[in-house]
Amino acid sequence: MDEVRIRDVAGENMDDLCRICIPSVKRDDPTFITGMQEKREWALEMLQTWKSFARLAYEGSAAAGLIQYKPVPAERVVHIYCIFVPEREHWQKGIATQLLSSLMEEMREPKVWFGDEPALALVTRTFPGGKSGQYPARLFFAKMGFKQVGEDPDFLYYPLRKGFTYQPVE
Repeated sequence: MDEVRIRDVAGENMDDLCRICIPSVKRDDPTFITGMQEKREWALEMLQTWKSFARLAYEGSAAAGLIQYKPVPAERVVHIYCIFVPEREHWQKGIATQLLSSLMEEMREPKVWFGDEPALALVTRTFPGGKSGQYPARLFFAKMGFKQVGEDPDFLYYPLRKGFTYQPVE
């Protein structure tokens, strides 16, 4: 097994981000090509606005997983929108754990978006689905220490500051 490396998404690996969610057999499909172009535009805007919005895990030279997130300055939290390891050969190797752990570590550092303070929490909303044999997202986040927000079992947060309880802003 190759060593897994985590890298922030930047100009030089933007195409990897745009391709990772598309099955290789669909990469020449015009609909998927359009989707990749739209994702690239979105990613460039996110990069310009936030400087940091996604990370890729690489096993060898191939992108094996991703995590996408967005700072929410009004709440001083970071919303995780997607964590995904698409190919079965990369499952159960700790790739998602490494992606999430790297984000947890980074968000404990002061950030310009939060007035040079660290984030208070990571927040996510899981959803059912995934491929047969894939580890369910809700269980993954619970194993990583995320707690439920209110009554919704799919709305979760991870406090980065001791004693912090996330309450969504209405």
